[in-house]
Amino acid sequence: MDILIYEGDLAFDRKGNAVAIYSEEEACQRVKLVLSTKKGSFWFNRQFGFDYDSLLSAKSSQRTMLAQILCREALADQKEIEVVNADVTVSIGYVRLGVEIKYKNVNKYVEVYYYDDI
Repeated sequence: MDILIYEGDLAFDRKGNAVAIYSEEEACQRVKLVLSTKKGSFWFNRQFGFDYDSLLSAKSSQRTMLAQILCREALADQKEIEVVNADVTVSIGYVRLGVEIKYKNVNKYVEVYYYDDI
């Protein structure tokens, strides 16, 4: 169980109670949290997050394959989450990562946008 994060903040119901999430929804939120964090930016754990610098410095023809490798690396500590596939789009000002994960034999698709001076 976890608490739903909506638009960067905790989500609350009409009664003011935190909204709990479970199972696949919780796994997808963990994936989004890890992949939307630039590796090295979290002061408490510099290994946490996705290595956007390596992805952006790679040749465009290698980025999809590298995105899959970097997603697996970033999510290695996430229990019961397996990266099935990943795709990437790099555009002016942002990176879009699309990741298919398997969690308890259920496949889910998660999409993350990373905005930076690209």
